[in-house]
Amino acid sequence: VATQISASNKINVLPTIVTANLNIRILPGDSIESVQQHVRDTIGNPRIKLRVVDGAFEPAAVSMIDHDNYQQLERSILQVYPDALVAPGLVLAATDSRHYQALTDNIYRFMPLRLSKQDLSRIHGENERILVQDYHRSIQFYWQLLMNIAMNQAEELS
Repeated sequence: VATQISASNKINVLPTIVTANLNIRILPGDSIESVQQHVRDTIGNPRIKLRVVDGAFEPAAVSMIDHDNYQQLERSILQVYPDALVAPGLVLAATDSRHYQALTDNIYRFMPLRLSKQDLSRIHGENERILVQDYHRSIQFYWQLLMNIAMNQAEELS
């Protein structure tokens, strides 16, 4: 999406230079280069120059669900939220997890909160908050996940 566009500073003056900043969320399997090529092909004008801004990063790798770490996550979710449907999905926002990609092949982005429509409207908005009971349950989830991982480690050592 074009989030910033700059052209003429007057309504009756044709611009000599136009700039646009695009905010692009890259899907797994694509790359910065493949997106640049798509934009070039879509524009169809070789005089238009593209530049990748500092801080741009490649999309996250796809994490495996047939991995013990995912199984521990799924087990912990179901122990705290027994009526949940656990399924992989995409996180559309940039997270700090991109800084850990060199450490592991599998990164699972998960927020252990049950969100209502009212909660969703407050995310990054005015009076951002969650219910105290949901906060307690998220703490319970992390405790359960750590306990499951510790028990799994103990079983592997014995």
